[in-house]
Amino acid sequence: MSDTQTIIPAAETQQLNEAYLSARRCSVQWRAFLAALAVELHVGAEREEVLGFLRAVGRRMAGRLPLSPKDTLPELEAAMNDIWSQVDWGWTRLRPIDEGIAIVHGAYPTAFETDGIMWSAGAAAVLEGVYAAWFEAQGSPLTTLRRMSDSAMPLEFLHGR
Repeated sequence: MSDTQTIIPAAETQQLNEAYLSARRCSVQWRAFLAALAVELHVGAEREEVLGFLRAVGRRMAGRLPLSPKDTLPELEAAMNDIWSQVDWGWTRLRPIDEGIAIVHGAYPTAFETDGIMWSAGAAAVLEGVYAAWFEAQGSPLTTLRRMSDSAMPLEFLHGR
């Protein structure tokens, strides 16, 4: 599945992104630093090394942003959105699908995008780490979390087998 419209209609995705981004932007004090960091990461290491590092960062973020156990998917989605709102990292939608749970994440920070380096792959890696750790902490029997498509906004993941 690589079409967000099957999970969330395009108009709803656009509306969620616009509402979120109109209220928040990356702090100007971090833009130059984050852009320089993104460039240096990509210059100093191979792509898979960078993505592995960012997944590990995501797991550490999840440890600093823990979720209490939730009984239902809507409760889990609400708890995740509470955390994303607190740290200004966008919004998420969780949907059960045949293969597991589809995760759609929009309005993530884009301050890293600079000098031709697109941050969507980096953001996706960080979010893969966060979501994997959060689902593990919930005791999920599903074992994998991977990006479902190359779409840049929103990002799409599958938590499944």
